[in-house]
Amino acid sequence: MSTIFVVATDGNIETLPPAITVCGALLNLGHCVVLACRNVAGIPAELSSCSEFSSFELGPRGDSKISRMKSDSDTQRKLQRILRGRQKFDVVWTVTECSARDCGCDLFEFRHVMQLLELSTSAPPRLGHNDAFPLKADYVLELARQAYRVVVPEYNRSFIQQAWWRLSRRPAVLPNKPFLQGDETSLTREYADSLSRLCKERRRVLLYQGVISPDRDFSGCIDAVEMLGKDYVLYLMGLRDDESGRALREKIVGSNSIVLVEFVPAPQHLVFTKHAHIGLLPYQPAFAGRQSPLNALYCAPNKIWEYSRFGLPMIGSDVPGLTSVFTQVGLGVTCNINDPGSIVEAVRQIEADYGGYSKRSRAYFDSVNIVEIVRKILKGD
Repeated sequence: MSTIFVVATDGNIETLPPAITVCGALLNLGHCVVLACRNVAGIPAELSSCSEFSSFELGPRGDSKISRMKSDSDTQRKLQRILRGRQKFDVVWTVTECSARDCGCDLFEFRHVMQLLELSTSAPPRLGHNDAFPLKADYVLELARQAYRVVVPEYNRSFIQQAWWRLSRRPAVLPNKPFLQGDETSLTREYADSLSRLCKERRRVLLYQGVISPDRDFSGCIDAVEMLGKDYVLYLMGLRDDESGRALREKIVGSNSIVLVEFVPAPQHLVFTKHAHIGLLPYQPAFAGRQSPLNALYCAPNKIWEYSRFGLPMIGSDVPGLTSVFTQVGLGVTCNINDPGSIVEAVRQIEADYGGYSKRSRAYFDSVNIVEIVRKILKGD
């Protein structure tokens, strides 16, 4: 039995479903798992109650640049102490390139699996000073090049990332399929009230669940549901009290066809999914930060797996990452997601063969064995 150290530093653990999936798969394979993350209180009970699982709290990440620099330096020091401590790890699995950055050059001493959740042209910059790192700009790229295995969530991304980062081997592909199932009994009152409303909904629910951010424009979806009439309702799930959330609230004032639902931590959000009729995947390129515009074009959404778990047909943007899957599998329809008329036409197309789309959607979910893929990654396949 191996002991595997999983590191997730990019955000609170409930916002990183792939980290939860990796831990669940590793435990299923019989390994001991030690997770270092932010907000250990958000770790699902299915993990935290397991005798072979333990965790380290890394602390919150600040809001301002100065506080982020301090928290990043604190995180790096904590990870350094863990990696150089008495506990021996057979494998260190970093969930993002930022997690690898925060571990530093100590990773060269371990069998390191470097997972990349997004498609980035450059390595994350270092914030603050820490002696764990050499003073050169490409140290994260070197960590990737010397890693035991690099892992990405989508087939096309494996080729793109290999070319951009000049990796000697094409990364393995680990889809963002969730491993755990949400439990309604553990929902807080706030979330339970939202779920109760959804369960009582008599209209056909078009559901979006996930991050509400600048690269997700819902204007077309909002107008489309108004055009569809009284038999349909749009649920937008993942609302936060930030600029994107406030703008969305202003946009739908007075509408009876749009329902906003707060962000529900993974995997609890899955208890909402099964009550939907059609799942939405609106993606468009964003030109901000380290992520390439190709990140949205070759998207690898958790949602495609969350929807397919319950056999939901899907409507998504006409981008390569979705159109290739939708065409090959037949689980949904891609369209111009900014054009309400195109969305309405897509809904009509799905309704004409709803049972067929639903059956193919569920079959897609069953076609991937996450535990087996993780086993092969650990073997170096």
